[in-house]
Amino acid sequence: MLATRYHLIAPDFPGFGQSDAPPPAAYAYTFDHLAKTIDDLLAAINVKSYSLYLSKPGQREIQAALLYDYRTNVASYPAWQAWLRRHQPATLVAWGANDPSFTAPGAEAFKRDLQDAEIHLLDAGHFALDEKTDEIARLILDFMAKQPG
Repeated sequence: MLATRYHLIAPDFPGFGQSDAPPPAAYAYTFDHLAKTIDDLLAAINVKSYSLYLSKPGQREIQAALLYDYRTNVASYPAWQAWLRRHQPATLVAWGANDPSFTAPGAEAFKRDLQDAEIHLLDAGHFALDEKTDEIARLILDFMAKQPG
């Protein structure tokens, strides 16, 4: 649905989608490592401006490694929140209101740092992108239509 209006690239994180899935002993499934992998890809294909949207459920071992690594993210929250307050990027949050891991107040917290953030709490769980694909695609199309350039 998004490709009718935007140029899309759909990189998979290692272990997700159709990409290679090296075992955790060979590839560190951490948020920092996944971010570096995607950053390296964007640099290699010379992408300088982009909006992010990537999800595929089901890989329990990889998800477990990332869930375990999540504990390291909390210490970074103040730096991330300061960056958001300073830069005020256009932000759409489509969140599963029934997510037992990342509860609805987590979505609403974006408003503290991003005064114009568009927050949508959907009748979905942790995998809202899979449960509400069409609804989220429509939200993205509407949101992106309001963005400059």
